[in-house]
Amino acid sequence: MQFTRRHTLKFAGISCAATAFAGALRAEGGTPAANAGAALPFALTTPMHIGQAALRVRELDPMIDYYRSVLGLNEVERTSRGVTLGVGTVPLLDLVHKPAADYESPTSAGLFHIAYLMPSRKDLARWLVHAALRQVPLSGFADHNVSEAIYLNDPEGNGIEVYSDRPKDTWVWSGNVVKMGT
Repeated sequence: MQFTRRHTLKFAGISCAATAFAGALRAEGGTPAANAGAALPFALTTPMHIGQAALRVRELDPMIDYYRSVLGLNEVERTSRGVTLGVGTVPLLDLVHKPAADYESPTSAGLFHIAYLMPSRKDLARWLVHAALRQVPLSGFADHNVSEAIYLNDPEGNGIEVYSDRPKDTWVWSGNVVKMGT
C-alpha cells in the first residue's frame, strides 16, 4: 500500500479522535446554549466569501445521505443534473451526478477541500461530538492561529474542513498580513 497525504492525515485523525472527543465534551459544558445574538464570524462579514460549491459525484444518493447525516445539510433543490444541498433555503453545495466520473488521485491538482464555517467554537465542539457519536472517520485537526479546524473526507474522497474562527481581535498582524499556522 502506498501512503499518501490522505492516509497520513487519516491516521493522525484516528489517533487524535479520543482526545478531541473528550475535549469537545468538556467544551460543551452540558446543555447546549442558544447562540441568539452572537456576532457573525469575521469571514462572513468580509466583502467576499464563497457561498456555494459544486462536486461531481458518482453515487448521488449515498452522497446526499452523507452530507445530510454528517454535516446536517438539507435538500434545497433537485434537478435532472443533481441535487443542491444547503441550510434552510440557502444553497451551499451542488452534487452534480456523473456516474462515469473518474476518481481523482489524492496527489493530483484540484480542490483540496471545501470548508464550512461554524458560527462559534462551541458550535464546532457540538459538531465534533455529533461526529464522534456517529463514528465519522476524521482525517485531521489543525490550529491555524486564526481558526481551529477538523478535516474529514466524504465517501468519494472529497476533502471537507469544518472550522470556527477565533475572535478577530486575537489575531496577530504584521502590517497587512495576518499570522497563520498549519
